[in-house]
Amino acid sequence: MPNVLFVCTGNTCRSVIAEYLARHRLDPGSANCESAGIRLVPSENAANAIETLRRNFQIDASGHKPRAIGEIDLSRFDVVVAIDDPGGNKVYVNLKNRVVPGTRLVKWKIADPWNGEDATQYDRCATETARNINELKRDILNKPGKS
Repeated sequence: MPNVLFVCTGNTCRSVIAEYLARHRLDPGSANCESAGIRLVPSENAANAIETLRRNFQIDASGHKPRAIGEIDLSRFDVVVAIDDPGGNKVYVNLKNRVVPGTRLVKWKIADPWNGEDATQYDRCATETARNINELKRDILNKPGKS
């Protein structure tokens, strides 16, 4: 079973939504999913992502605690998903030299809803993330992982 890590900037929006949607949308027992950020912000800032998951998908992410990428042993992961803004590469570049050989580094471009004035930005983020998880399942998780 592959280990998948979703990484965004602060582990309060995009990677949280990705982790919990993946846990619920991938076949049971098909992957272990976690998330982290390249720099942390206070955990209360994850409230909008947690509410989006509850409201749209009936997923309880209320126990989420943001984690920094430096707290995680990257060698445990078969797949690391870097989630950047459509015009940026900050997360991907940060991870490129950190992942170990044999780990698949995947790039997703999803707008950060961080400063969203209403729930629709979080809803769009979640919808796009769900679409990307379907592609991840089809294109990566169905391939053999590292040994």
